[in-house]
Amino acid sequence: SVTATSDLDGDGKCVYSGRITSTSNLPPTGTNTWRVSCDESWTDVSVTITENACVATTSLTDDGSDGNFYCINGGTAFGTIGFCTCVSCNTGFGGPNCVTAQNFELNGANTGKCAVSGACFSSLKY
Repeated sequence: SVTATSDLDGDGKCVYSGRITSTSNLPPTGTNTWRVSCDESWTDVSVTITENACVATTSLTDDGSDGNFYCINGGTAFGTIGFCTCVSCNTGFGGPNCVTAQNFELNGANTGKCAVSGACFSSLKY
C-alpha cells in the first residue's frame, strides 16, 4: 500500500522485515535500496514501488477513490488513485470529467460558414 501508515501488506500482523532511509513524507515510489532481513541476516535489496494510475470509465459514480474515474467525451484519466482528473477532452468539452460543454461565440466573420451538430441553436442565420 502506498497510503497505509502501518501493516503495509495488509496481513493484520506487524512484522518488521525491512526499511528505507528517507526524509520525505511521501511514499517511496520508484526504485530504491531497502535494507531487509533475509534468513536472519540483513542485506540491501533493490525494491520498486509504483502507484496505480487512474482509469477512465463511463459510470457517474466513479470518483477516482479506487482508481476508476468518470471521464467521457474523449478524455483520458490522469493521476493516481484518489487524485484523478480528466485531460485531453474532445474539442468543445472541459471540466474535471470532460462533461462540460465549452462556450464559443459566432460573429460576423463566421456567417454562413458554420456547421453545428449536437447542440441547441435558434433558427437565426449564423
